[in-house]
Amino acid sequence: MFKRVLLAADGSEHSIRAAKKAIQLVANSSKTVDVVFVISDKDSKKDVLHNRSKYEIKESRRERLKKLRNCFLLIKRNIQSTS
Repeated sequence: MFKRVLLAADGSEHSIRAAKKAIQLVANSSKTVDVVFVISDKDSKKDVLHNRSKYEIKESRRERLKKLRNCFLLIKRNIQSTS
């Protein structure tokens, strides 16, 4: 059916759910998940509405990516422990 899954992620809740689904798709197989981190340098509507500084925006995006990375590591550990 497929050999690889390409996941575009920005650290949002939607991308974390997509990451979990992607890992479920490849669990217990030799398939892989390739992740592309998507970070825009443009201000989002939320950033503008909350009048965030460039530093706050950068830190917020860094935290979202860290959250996504931790999600992958946790799921990977769970898969390895059940194997």
